[in-house]
This record gives sequence, structure tokens and C-alpha cells, in this order.
Amino acid sequence: MNSVLEKEYKKPIRPYSKLELNEILQKNRKRLRLSETYMFHKKCGHLYLARTGGKKLKQFNEGGMRGLNCSVCWKFKKTPSEIKHIAEDMIEYYIIHYNDSLSYETVELERDFHYWLYCEFNVVEAPSNEIVLEE
Repeated sequence: MNSVLEKEYKKPIRPYSKLELNEILQKNRKRLRLSETYMFHKKCGHLYLARTGGKKLKQFNEGGMRGLNCSVCWKFKKTPSEIKHIAEDMIEYYIIHYNDSLSYETVELERDFHYWLYCEFNVVEAPSNEIVLEE
């Protein structure tokens, strides 16, 4: 199985400026079609960026969070059991660090988290371009 959850973390080989990291972050968000709107579910405590033009964002704009199911909970249930423990760790780590200052690690975390959420185990939704940090 090839999953973003199973990839090994690679330290950056050079320093990145904040401007460069922001450009990479915006490029990743565009490739994954992420909006600037965070969805937060009080019941489970999960948080994620909604997709631009997606059903969740439309429902949120029409009536707020009431009645919206959590995409993270749904995706976690669909994740293969042999890597659920990794998904659980990444979900927790993202919730803790989503609002940290811009760094190579936070850019990579956001990209991997949302790639897992919207593209993993769903070939139809996967973007045609590979999403990687530029080295």
C-alpha cells in the first residue's frame, strides 16, 4: 500500500524563507482545491480546510455547521485498519499544530493531512500532479 500516511519524513536539505514557504503553501492549497475556510466540529474536535466549491463549503455558507458531518471522522472510518494508528496521530498532530507559524514542517503537515483527507483511497479525486515540497 502506498499512502501518504506511510511516507518517511525527509528533513529539508536547505533553509526556506517565509515567502517561499507561503508560495509553496498556496500552491499546495490550489492543487488540492482548498478554500480558506476551516471547518471545526465541536462534537469530535476535528478541524480541516473545506474544498473550494465543495458540498461542505456550500452547506456551511447556507446554514453554518449545524447538520454537517465531519469529513475527518468519515475518512478515518474508511482508512485501512493497518494504518489507522498513523492517521490518528496525524489528525491529532494537525489539530495541535495547524495554526503554528509557517515552517517547512507545517507546510508539509497541511499538505499531507489534506491529501489524506481528500485524495487517499479515492483515485477519482486524486489530483493529476504530484504534490511535493520543492527542494
